[in-house]
Amino acid sequence: MKEDEEIYCCFVDHCSGVKVWKLENSELELVVKNFHKLKNDLFLFTAKNSKPTVLFHKPSLKAYYLEQQYEQFFSDLLNNIDPFNLFSWLGKNKHMLSKIWNELEYFLG
Repeated sequence: MKEDEEIYCCFVDHCSGVKVWKLENSELELVVKNFHKLKNDLFLFTAKNSKPTVLFHKPSLKAYYLEQQYEQFFSDLLNNIDPFNLFSWLGKNKHMLSKIWNELEYFLG
C-alpha cells in the first residue's frame, strides 16, 4: 500500500444500507479487516469479585492478566461491538488502540 493511498472500509447493513468510512491509519485498518479473527481467537474471563480479568489467546494457548484500564476496551471489542459500529467505536478509542498496538499485532500475526 502506498503512503498516500486512501483506504475505505465498507459494511452492508441490511436495515440502513451500505456504510462506508475512510480509514485514517494502518492500525484502524488492520483491526477492522481482522475484526472477526480477533473475536474468534480472543476470550475474556472475568470474575465478579474484583479479581483480574484474563485474556486468553486461543492460537498460542497463552493467557494474559489485563490491567484494569484495558478491561473495558477488550470487553467492548470482543463482546459488545456490532461489526457495523466497529469503526466509529475504534475512532473513539484510538488512544487505547495505540497503547496496546504491539499486543494486537501479535494476536493478528
